[in-house]
Amino acid sequence: MTKIPFYIPIPFIIEKVILFFLLRYRKVCYGTAFRKIKLTQSKYAVVDADDYDELNKTRWYSVKAGETFYAVRSIYTDRFVPGMDRRKKRTTVKMHRQIMRPGEGLVVDHINHNGLDNRRANLRCVTQRENSLNRRDRKKRGQSKYIGVYWCKDHKKWRVRICINGVKEHIGYYDSEAEAGQAAAPIYLS
Repeated sequence: MTKIPFYIPIPFIIEKVILFFLLRYRKVCYGTAFRKIKLTQSKYAVVDADDYDELNKTRWYSVKAGETFYAVRSIYTDRFVPGMDRRKKRTTVKMHRQIMRPGEGLVVDHINHNGLDNRRANLRCVTQRENSLNRRDRKKRGQSKYIGVYWCKDHKKWRVRICINGVKEHIGYYDSEAEAGQAAAPIYLS
């Protein structure tokens, strides 16, 4: 059996009335009125109703980075863009960066860790260091529940290693995970 797609035209005024009730329903149920933008891979990006018209003018697609999907679009340019390969005349723009327009040295953080939830209430401009503090707890092999504490196979002890402003510094080795965590805590809290 073959499916035949067809389009039923809806008058503009009826479309506006339906949209009004849909946004009211979402405001009551979810606390905010939002719209969805269709992406590739059967994904949808959630945006504020105020941002929808501007964002929906271009085609967006979903890209997986790590364990999170993000909404991205391509820009084709005639001129050279710093940081871009000279042979390529295409660059990508992430939806959350277009919405928030962060300043120099800032990144956009998704508070609830959902890369497709691009409502302004879920986004914030922070430094890379502040963004790394909001990371999900992904416990890796040899990593402790404490920040900066790792199991060292060679010494068979817990190692404290911190990174401040991009510089990694070894603090010491400890017999127990708790001791190492106590040694690392004052450094990260200061």
